[in-house]
Amino acid sequence: MENITKCIDNHLKKLEDEVMSLLADTSMPLTIKNQKMEPLALQKKVLLKTKEELKKIENTNFVAECKMYQKGKS
Repeated sequence: MENITKCIDNHLKKLEDEVMSLLADTSMPLTIKNQKMEPLALQKKVLLKTKEELKKIENTNFVAECKMYQKGKS
C-alpha cells in the first residue's frame, strides 16, 4: 500500500505544480484559469480522500470471523 500512497503523493505534487503554473500565467484570463483549475481541484480532493481511506484500511486490524458460528454459540 506504500507504493500507492507514493503514487498519490507524486500526482498531488504534479497537480500543485500545474496549479502554480496556471496562477503564474498573467496572460491567461481569470475565467480560463478557473476552467482549467476546477478539474485539478477536484482531482486533488479525490486523491486526498482516497489517501485518507487507504490509511484507514491500513490501520484496521481485520479479524476473520464466522458470524454464523458466533450466533450459534450464544
